[in-house]
Amino acid sequence: MTQWSLESELCNISGESGLLPSLFSLGFLTAADQLIDVRVEKDWYRSGAESYLLKFVVETSRGLSTAILKAYTPSNLHGDLNARFCEITNRRIFLANNGILTPRLFAARKGVWIEEWLEKSITESLQEINGNEILGKRMAIELRNIAAVLDMNGFLARSIYEDLRVKNDLPYMIDFGEDLGAMSVSADPRYNQNRLLEWLKIDYPVLHALCNDVPAQVISYGRSNPL
Repeated sequence: MTQWSLESELCNISGESGLLPSLFSLGFLTAADQLIDVRVEKDWYRSGAESYLLKFVVETSRGLSTAILKAYTPSNLHGDLNARFCEITNRRIFLANNGILTPRLFAARKGVWIEEWLEKSITESLQEINGNEILGKRMAIELRNIAAVLDMNGFLARSIYEDLRVKNDLPYMIDFGEDLGAMSVSADPRYNQNRLLEWLKIDYPVLHALCNDVPAQVISYGRSNPL
């Protein structure tokens, strides 16, 4: 039996033979880059009810790129695994195309997503911007934007805000599976915005007040967000 390695996994997902062609194909390298190292930073671990993660680093002459392998491993699946994987991927792309920020997606194949790793959690970020009115207003607009886009498209999200990651003081959505919930044509048109305000009210009252003050016309529904 062939021993698993990061290189073999990248080759398998990219469909290429060899590490360098795989990294070029996936978008980690350009013709101007010199590869220095590829290494596992954190080995496979359970990251939730539906996935395992492996964190790795690609080091080049241009700098470091930190990414994750995210294997879809639901503990309670009804139906075809690949069909559900494709559905989750399509939901992610749909929401990204409708203005919600998502980490860069390098590949989505064979039950595995390869995507940009975002180090900072939403909790860490909200603690840091506490008292900063400018960053607070910006975060309030972006959080309201996420909730409004979900409402516009009939999603009944269960628990997504706590899992948001942050890059450049902007919230990024990373969960598009069970916690995103189902789509419903009869959903409350403010369901997700109300859930957001409930979440903020307990632990982040200042941001809760800012979110309440965001005018509807400020919320950007159609921001370009290329993958």
